[in-house]
Amino acid sequence: MAFFTAQVTRPSPFGAAVFSVSLAQTGEVLSVVAAATQLPEAVFKLTYGDRWEDARAYFLDLADNLKYQVEVAVHLEEQLGFEKLTAQFRSAGGAYFRPTDRACQPDEPGYRARARYWITRPREHPILFLEPAAKRYAALQRVVQRFIRKPGAELPYATSLEPWAFSLLGVANGKELDHAVTLLGRLETPAAREYVFTELERPGRHIVAQGLIRGLAAYQDPVARDRILALYPKLAPHADLVATYLEVIAQLRGEEVVKTGLQILEDRSLNAPGVLTLLRNNEHPDPEGMIRRQFDREEEYFFLDTLLDTINQQAHDEHFISLAAMNEKIARLPEIVDAAPVTWPQELEKNWKKLLLATPEATAVAVITTYIQRREPRLQRNALLQLKVLAKEQGSLSVLPQALEKRLRELINSRYDKISTVSLDIATELFPKLAAPAEM
Repeated sequence: MAFFTAQVTRPSPFGAAVFSVSLAQTGEVLSVVAAATQLPEAVFKLTYGDRWEDARAYFLDLADNLKYQVEVAVHLEEQLGFEKLTAQFRSAGGAYFRPTDRACQPDEPGYRARARYWITRPREHPILFLEPAAKRYAALQRVVQRFIRKPGAELPYATSLEPWAFSLLGVANGKELDHAVTLLGRLETPAAREYVFTELERPGRHIVAQGLIRGLAAYQDPVARDRILALYPKLAPHADLVATYLEVIAQLRGEEVVKTGLQILEDRSLNAPGVLTLLRNNEHPDPEGMIRRQFDREEEYFFLDTLLDTINQQAHDEHFISLAAMNEKIARLPEIVDAAPVTWPQELEKNWKKLLLATPEATAVAVITTYIQRREPRLQRNALLQLKVLAKEQGSLSVLPQALEKRLRELINSRYDKISTVSLDIATELFPKLAAPAEM
């Protein structure tokens, strides 16, 4: 039987909403009913028009969430919109709970554990009380991060917070919803765990798939591992989801984990850094070698720069990619001969440039000389882009060999603008170093 019943008004996307709230003397909320949902359907339609179904659903969701706001608000000195309710509850003899110990207490009932949690964490109140979006989003991020970084302190509250976290799904906006489902996964309760897996296993791309995948990071037992690995074929078409998914499975162990990681590498080489981490975590005998093999068979130009950097950061000598090897690999790409000039890169890729500048000048010039003589226009431009880097890096190019200078003069007259213009740019930069500047 209710000890205390009162009305409270809360804001909503459909205007102010009135709720009837019943509490026990201890502060436990027994029921919350949205007044609008008690209206006849005809009146509801007349009041809210075409959006009446959305309004009814939201009021029901807000009523569910409001329960967890009220059970904390009655113990605070003040809180947005609850001052009158709190004063009336205390005047009627309602309990006043002001804990100082942040730690969850054994055998404490759920409503009291939630009150302890929120009262001792005032910075997170904006998400509990659904304050303005920017504040509550930051507060929810902090709650999630606390469960990630300090699970020992937070997980004892998981069972108590689970119903609140589920209630948040009905009232959270887009960004908040993404973090809300991550939090559910991090609670590690049976119901929350099953929810995260089941939502990801549904056909199609889930609206908050990123958050759901991040929520899986808490689970590493064999059953969870198998379910996580089984998700890859469904996620594979979505590059952004695969990147997040790879972060999760990199923490798992086993032969099937390695197989999935290598399949991800084969499907999209841009994931090479994450796959290398996965292989190392699983103590693969030759993780860098697996990345090098992918480099050797990769046929997509724009993936090579990532593979280059991943391998060369800590590669053994047998896997290291030299400047000559990088140029040779690109020269063998099927797309190089036929690619239209409009698709040619505007500048040297970041890690290719880093490799060039780390290569001894004489070696670099010899490689550039080889490829600037090639008949394929794209390879000529690649050589010119490398020469341009050396020309514009102060002190990087001490002298221009005669054969290279001669070829530069020829390419200034190329019928391809992307070759002639960069040739002229280089000649201008190196003019004081030219052996025959007048001929240029």
